[in-house]
Amino acid sequence: MLYVLFVGVLMGLANLIPGVSGGTIALLGGLYERFVGSISSVSAFKIRKEDVVFLIEIVAGIVIGILGFSTLIDVSLSRVPSLMYGIFSGLVIGGTPVVFKRIEKFDSTS
Repeated sequence: MLYVLFVGVLMGLANLIPGVSGGTIALLGGLYERFVGSISSVSAFKIRKEDVVFLIEIVAGIVIGILGFSTLIDVSLSRVPSLMYGIFSGLVIGGTPVVFKRIEKFDSTS
């Protein structure tokens, strides 16, 4: 439970950062497939208790991340913009190899 909440907080924080996606954080945290699967089952009205609990935990984390870090990001962007843009760029560039490793090999013959 705490891990899902923590990843949710990071997803909320990522949604505040230009160029970084909450979905990328879910992928890096190993929760992407479960997240998409839970949303899919709930939206198809195949509601299971574990899916609902998982979504409540992750959404609570996202809300905490957005509310808890929005002022900090705003103040940081206004006071040290070059440092913040460097951090944002590092997050995007640093996360790219992990995402590419998770993508299945593309077969151009099909």
